[in-house]
Amino acid sequence: VPLIAWLFRLARNLAIDVRRRRGRTIPFSAMVVADYSADDGQTHLTLLAESQALRMALASLPPIYRQVLLLRFEYHLSLPETARQLGRTLGATKALQTRAMQLLRERMGSDDRPDERLPSPPMA
Repeated sequence: VPLIAWLFRLARNLAIDVRRRRGRTIPFSAMVVADYSADDGQTHLTLLAESQALRMALASLPPIYRQVLLLRFEYHLSLPETARQLGRTLGATKALQTRAMQLLRERMGSDDRPDERLPSPPMA
């Protein structure tokens, strides 16, 4: 393979990584402006409180749990891409994500009933 082809491929992959890290953007024209006149902003305040609670719960998670959740849901990486970024196997990444989601639910005070919950995965 010629050197120029290798360099082009490297630059292409870096550009893709940068675009994925930025996340998706929504054009302003496609945004829907909510009508707060009917509920006096109560819905908006509820959403703000929930997002603040989520940020606080995420901040209280161990760093590896935060990292796996951010890679999966903030940067929209697939499980294999997340595993590669973390330097772990696919199975270990799935287990980390499951435990992170379970702990996040507990920290957020989820209203799930105990009989509806999935069994916890074995600790790795």
